[in-house]
Amino acid sequence: MLLIASSRLLVWGAVYIAEGLGVSDLIIGLTIVAIGTSLPELASSLAAIRRNEHDLALGNVIGSGLFNTWRWWALPPASRRWRLSRLCSTATGW
Repeated sequence: MLLIASSRLLVWGAVYIAEGLGVSDLIIGLTIVAIGTSLPELASSLAAIRRNEHDLALGNVIGSGLFNTWRWWALPPASRRWRLSRLCSTATGW
């Protein structure tokens, strides 16, 4: 719980400072938010390494990479097809 709270606090604080400096929302989203959402994974991997559980750290890195790849490459086209098929079925009455 502390990890989640500290990550959110970091992101909110960094966004507040960046907005005050006039940084665009795109840059904030691509850098600060990305770093803030990756910190819990980094912290859990470092904790696993300190406990000499290297397989847990490796699994975290590989699993996170696979999930992020799937989320950004497979999910959007699938949701687009679902919306299109729903639109067609509504328009044709099928």
